[in-house]
Amino acid sequence: MQFKYSEYIDDIDGCPPSDYRHAEMTVFRWVHKVMSHPNDFLVVALINPRRVNDPAVDLRNKCKGFGLSLYDSLVNAQKQYQARIAAHQRLVATIGQYVAEGKLAKSDGVISPVDKRSGHLTLHEYSGIKLSEKFTIVGRADGNE
Repeated sequence: MQFKYSEYIDDIDGCPPSDYRHAEMTVFRWVHKVMSHPNDFLVVALINPRRVNDPAVDLRNKCKGFGLSLYDSLVNAQKQYQARIAAHQRLVATIGQYVAEGKLAKSDGVISPVDKRSGHLTLHEYSGIKLSEKFTIVGRADGNE
């Protein structure tokens, strides 16, 4: 199957990396209250405003920038959100204030190994996959009710 964003990643050597695998698992992602916001399921390399305001750091040249950031648990998604927002309050408008839960199928793409400290993983999804249809909001990203 062809990867979504192949027009960008085909020229990046080893993208996606060889240790990414197909998996069925429950994952979590930061979203806006209404999951029709254009950034909710957009990769960081294409989100505006850019998260990094340094022209020397161009995520469009990095494989990971074309993968979708996900977490392996609600708790990990909330912890990482709180850490990011504490350092960068303006990110709320870009990444939302809620966490959505979704169930990945092997046919959705390939995922990175889960980072043991943060619970973060990266999904390189296949073309034609509509991830937004697989997710539902399960809580606030800051952990408050």
